[in-house]
Amino acid sequence: MRLKALCLLACLWPLWVWAAPYSSPTLERERLLKVTLGALKKLHLEPQTPPQLELTAQGQFKPPGKTFTKGAVKLKDGRVTPSLAGQLGAQGFQTVGLKLTLTLSPLTVPQEAELRGTLAQVLGQPPQGEWLQLVAPGAPAALPPTPEPTTQTPTLGTDATGDLEQPAEVPQTAVVLPSPEPAPGSPDLIQGQEGRAQVKGAVGWIWVLAVLGLGGLILAWLLGKKSKDPAKNLEKLNQIPVDGELDFTELKEFKGLFKETKGQGQDQESIKTDLCELLKVQPDWARQLALDRGPRGLVKLMGLFGPQRSEAAFAGALGPKRFRELLAEAQGQSFTAEEEGQLLMELHQGFFLKKLKELKQEAAASQPSPAAPQPPAPPAPPRASKKDEAAALSFLLDCSETEIYRLIAGENPMIQALVLRQWPGDGAGLAKRLKDPLGLSQEQQKTRQITQELLHQIAQGLERRLKKERAVVDPTLLGELLDQLEPLSPLDREAFLAQLEEKDSKLGQTARAAFAALVQLPQTDLARLSALLRPIDPKLLAQGLWGLDKALQEPILLSISKEPRSSLIKGLRGPEPEQRQRHKARALLAQALVDLK
Repeated sequence: MRLKALCLLACLWPLWVWAAPYSSPTLERERLLKVTLGALKKLHLEPQTPPQLELTAQGQFKPPGKTFTKGAVKLKDGRVTPSLAGQLGAQGFQTVGLKLTLTLSPLTVPQEAELRGTLAQVLGQPPQGEWLQLVAPGAPAALPPTPEPTTQTPTLGTDATGDLEQPAEVPQTAVVLPSPEPAPGSPDLIQGQEGRAQVKGAVGWIWVLAVLGLGGLILAWLLGKKSKDPAKNLEKLNQIPVDGELDFTELKEFKGLFKETKGQGQDQESIKTDLCELLKVQPDWARQLALDRGPRGLVKLMGLFGPQRSEAAFAGALGPKRFRELLAEAQGQSFTAEEEGQLLMELHQGFFLKKLKELKQEAAASQPSPAAPQPPAPPAPPRASKKDEAAALSFLLDCSETEIYRLIAGENPMIQALVLRQWPGDGAGLAKRLKDPLGLSQEQQKTRQITQELLHQIAQGLERRLKKERAVVDPTLLGELLDQLEPLSPLDREAFLAQLEEKDSKLGQTARAAFAALVQLPQTDLARLSALLRPIDPKLLAQGLWGLDKALQEPILLSISKEPRSSLIKGLRGPEPEQRQRHKARALLAQALVDLK
């Protein structure tokens, strides 16, 4: 800190030198003229000619290359050379005389007294004196007396011979600075003074800007001096101690990121990949990191990791929509090797080390105390053999290919492989129809043994689902069978139903009961039929009745109210509905009639 303060002072000292006061006889005369003109303006007096001010300046000076003798020196044009002005200003300028000549209209005695008192106050002169001369317009001004040179005589002494010493003369020079021929308010003098002031101000500002720029560069060098070698950042990253052993796979992978041997360290790209893989297997960490960093910090991390690594790390935690929005904002960011090393160091120290500490604490809390007796390990659950699998899945032996496909289509490859091992049908052909035949093939190549408890749970679930599916007949298939049974003669219809019952007893029995309910529709009680059909949509009824004999349609038309009846008639007179919809609606109507019986 001290070094920085000293550098700042060294840069700013020329400003103090530039701002130091400077005094000379010429500047003093100009100041007095301005004060005089201001006082006259307040008194509402205006001189006919510019005021004439004469100053007598006294001082000892010796400009380079010149020797001044006794006497008065009169400077031409009222100007002082720089060397002479410097001598006068530096060695003590002293005003020993002042004379002011004003050309004014005749004044009364009170006006003259007021003028003399005001000017004496502002110029520092006595009220009654000869320093002020008032001249009427047109009268010649009196010439100022030329001051006589003075000589100081020191005390006389005796020399070595006994004679009196000659008095040593000390040169005293009086400089008389009369008003220059150009008046103080003349344009030539004002332009010259303004030009010198502008040049001086411009040079001063240039010097100030140069000093400030140099000082800023020095401060930036002192404050921003950092290592530009990314290898040093990685070396610091690898030197962070990570001790302790925990039986946790992800933690071991995490510890391996930063604890490496010299000469075989991973580069920054591999570190990024490993960190993103760790966040992928720990989605809770990724979600907490996103909450801690906020949208801006997360966009910066995505720009550091890149699109692919960011998707692996944060897509699961953020969701696809939010992830795409933040990834679009992160596009176009670029980091230097030094910035990447610093960001990785900050991420490691600010987040992952905290997680490591939490995992250590959880592991220490879960471990029993050394003094407590260790409980015996529970026995391993028994594994299921092939005989156990065959006994548990024996209900699959009489299943058709369609039933097996519906049973395992939505299951995972392990259950699919288990079912196909115990089903006696064409398992290879059925496997090709599944969604993931490759995963099923890989699962079949494994020698996985499941426990007996898990086997019984799988078997019970599959058996319950199979019974539920067998109890429900596909309404579309049932409606199609009803369409096929309607034009047949009674003998042909009975033969068709008998053949259907041999293939699928449940489907054949359901089709027989549904067709019988439709045929007996004219003999159905209208009151019960009205209560049955009241909650059914007229559009669905029209689709089910479309194409049937009018004798079967009339009981339904008579059993419903006026408004639904008009909708039903309109549907029956309309275009033919889609075949699949018609079959499904007829099957639902037939099953409702079966339940009514």
